[in-house]
Amino acid sequence: MATTETIVVSSGGELIRKSDLLGASDITAVVAGLRAHPRDVFILKDGCMKLQNIARGGTVNAQAVVDAGGAATVVAVLQAHPDVDPIQKDGCGALWGIAEGGATCAQAVVDAGGAAVVVTALLAHPDEVDVQRAGCTALSSIAKGGTACAQAVVDADGVAAVVVSLHAHPSVVTLQRNGCGALWSIAEGGAACAQAVVDADGAAAVVASLQRHPSKLIPQQVGCGALWGIAKGGATCAQAVADAGGAAAVVAILQAYSIKAIVQRTCCDALWVIAKGGAACAQAVVDAGGVAAVVAVLQENPDDFCVQRRGCGALWGIAQGDAACAQAVADAGGAAAVVAAQRRHLSEVDVQQAGCGALFSIAKGGAACAQAVADAGGQAAASAAAVAHPTDVSIRDNTKWLVDCVYVTLSAAADAAMEALLLEEEVEKRAAEKGASSRKKQTKAKKASSKLPLPAPASRTPVSVSDEVAPVPAASLPGRGGLDGCGGRGGRGLAPPSQRLASAALAPAPAASTVVPLSLASLDTGRQQVPESTMGGETTCIVCFTNPKTHLAVPCGHQCACESCAAQMQKCPYCREPTMMWLLQRMV
Repeated sequence: MATTETIVVSSGGELIRKSDLLGASDITAVVAGLRAHPRDVFILKDGCMKLQNIARGGTVNAQAVVDAGGAATVVAVLQAHPDVDPIQKDGCGALWGIAEGGATCAQAVVDAGGAAVVVTALLAHPDEVDVQRAGCTALSSIAKGGTACAQAVVDADGVAAVVVSLHAHPSVVTLQRNGCGALWSIAEGGAACAQAVVDADGAAAVVASLQRHPSKLIPQQVGCGALWGIAKGGATCAQAVADAGGAAAVVAILQAYSIKAIVQRTCCDALWVIAKGGAACAQAVVDAGGVAAVVAVLQENPDDFCVQRRGCGALWGIAQGDAACAQAVADAGGAAAVVAAQRRHLSEVDVQQAGCGALFSIAKGGAACAQAVADAGGQAAASAAAVAHPTDVSIRDNTKWLVDCVYVTLSAAADAAMEALLLEEEVEKRAAEKGASSRKKQTKAKKASSKLPLPAPASRTPVSVSDEVAPVPAASLPGRGGLDGCGGRGGRGLAPPSQRLASAALAPAPAASTVVPLSLASLDTGRQQVPESTMGGETTCIVCFTNPKTHLAVPCGHQCACESCAAQMQKCPYCREPTMMWLLQRMV
């Protein structure tokens, strides 16, 4: 008995048997078969699977499927068979493969109504793990197409569908990974999309997923990325992540996978954006042990500049929270870790940008923080970065602010310490004076209470005026300091006017002065006894040779000029290096 075969006409006009179609890899033939057999479940399932495999072969293949009308055809198949699980699974898989081809292909899927049919499949088959897994993956690929595609997924209520899927299948690791990946891609679409994920309780769903599968590396990395993407939506989104326990979850991953560089990069990025949400978010990272975890990562991966950049960025974000957060970074050795990263990766501009920003934010935390930065060599590291990358505005500005901040903060602290010391000395002096006065009063009281007879007053012999005005050498006149003993406190001990006049009248006339050269006068002119060198003296400016060396050049650090000369120079007069600024050195 003869067997009747169905004949299909391809887009090129060729006649194709149904049996040949099932093994065909030609895109036009597959699309034609899907259109020709809208009710044949076997052909539809097989055709969707073939389109998925073809599209995942690369951007060119995916675009070829789009050009052949594959996206619209698959959407029509899904709409025609909403209750058939295999078709829904493979149809979502085909849309996933097409959307993976890039932004243009993802937009083509959206334009064909792909986001809406995938969400419909997720909601219609909540218990089918395969459909849920393929649907979440398809939404993730579609959302990667850009802001418009991500917004299309949000508008189709895709966020809520993914969150429901995560809660419905908590033990399916692959579904948890795909669901977190979908929320990550959607949140990356912009602040509005990230807020939509927050509004659907997506942050809490991701944190719960991370806590359920702590030993699964890929789900942990994807979940951490989802929290990163959500927190990038702004301060409100970052706070939502912190409130959901996101900071603690990320720190736990960082500590558990300290040797996995790719995980550490994602975790540091997540902590960075969470901490930038404000003081409360930064404090949440501190409370979760994030500072120590990041410092440990920097120390354990010194040669990975990506980890170093992200780690410095995380410390930067934390230190920006407030003074308490900056102090926490300083106490954990964050300043030293940042300086080490900058010295090891001097040529990497990203590391230097993050490092200079981190050091400046730490130094703003107060005197103790500024001292920690200074002790770690922060000013020198930042100055070296400015020299190595002279055109980078961020590095230049942060370096200048850092140097000024450390100088001003430590100078103010030194002044405050000196004032406290002087106040303490004044208090001690007053206490000592009070004690001496008390002892003196006690002595007087003791003498007054004694009954000893007082001695008779001695008789005075009259003295003539001539005796009173006997000449007295000026040096032996009473008085304290100043001309003729008139200085000091009101000229106490001043001799009577008649005695001073008689002394002046009877004093011998001074001898005539002899004029001698200044070089033979042995006078102290105020200049140093050692001769000046051609580069200036040990204390005098090497430009004018007159004023003291009070200013040092940045970044070379040579203290070689006075204030007036430094104000006129753009280069260090000693080494001829260009100067960013001149600093006044204060010795305390």
